[in-house]
Amino acid sequence: MARTKAIAKSAAWAGFDLSTTGLALGVRSRDGVEAFVQTKMLGATKWKGQPAFQLEHVPRMILSLLDALRSDGWTFDGMSLSFSVRQHDMVLLDGVGNVVMPALSWQCNAAADEVRQLREQGAEKTVGRIE
Repeated sequence: MARTKAIAKSAAWAGFDLSTTGLALGVRSRDGVEAFVQTKMLGATKWKGQPAFQLEHVPRMILSLLDALRSDGWTFDGMSLSFSVRQHDMVLLDGVGNVVMPALSWQCNAAADEVRQLREQGAEKTVGRIE
């Protein structure tokens, strides 16, 4: 039983998403088991009046996310990796281009209801204009 659990939590695909407010990591095993962890941005600053971050903090944030998944039994040998720095529109694809972790973009018209909800909650005060 323990062997099956270890195999199920072997990450085949991983995708980091870096935004001005945090860093997230989604993983998926070949068996379809998924996990998602995130951390708040360290080293927040401004660049030309816009939210930014100090690059020196990113490695520590990456390690904290990997450690969180490792503590839950995930392993990372032989996986494919994606790193998205465009805000909130990461979509994770497998080796033949199939979506393995879909996500709506805040700039997608299909997310009109989600945009309305975010605006009602005041999200634009933190992240800027949501399209």
